[in-house]
Amino acid sequence: EFGKGGEGKSMKGDSGKGGSGTGGPCKVEVDVQCTTPEGLDCRAITPPPSPNGLDCEEILVFKVEVSNIGQNDIDVTRLDLDLDGFVVDLLLDLVQTNPLEPGDTELVEYKVGINICVPGEAVVKVFVEAEPPDPKAGMCRDDDEFKFTIDGAPQPTPP
Repeated sequence: EFGKGGEGKSMKGDSGKGGSGTGGPCKVEVDVQCTTPEGLDCRAITPPPSPNGLDCEEILVFKVEVSNIGQNDIDVTRLDLDLDGFVVDLLLDLVQTNPLEPGDTELVEYKVGINICVPGEAVVKVFVEAEPPDPKAGMCRDDDEFKFTIDGAPQPTPP
């Protein structure tokens, strides 16, 4: 279960990878990863051995990379992060770097609390849309998702 609050921030990235964005001269790619603040992949999170209320809270960091993989500048017009139906608009965190030049990658981070003692699967989706300087060329878009499972609190082991 995702917490209700979160915070986002934009950071300059330096990755330049190919991708699956679509559209004529406008090509954009988005990628999402999830870690703890210490860098542990969210798929490797396990509940504490003897859970109490405080031990069950974990902060997750969603790292969303937006890359211009085309030949023209693009203006990102939509960047949404969907946390199991709770949609967060990350565009304002990216505005300071709009437009993206060809080859540029920007990283936006979003942090949220989760109860790791409640079992369930989490699906995090990101959606990006962008436009080239000439709107007649048409917009482009891409999406990505990150799934992980929380197994819930393990049974205590007898001494």
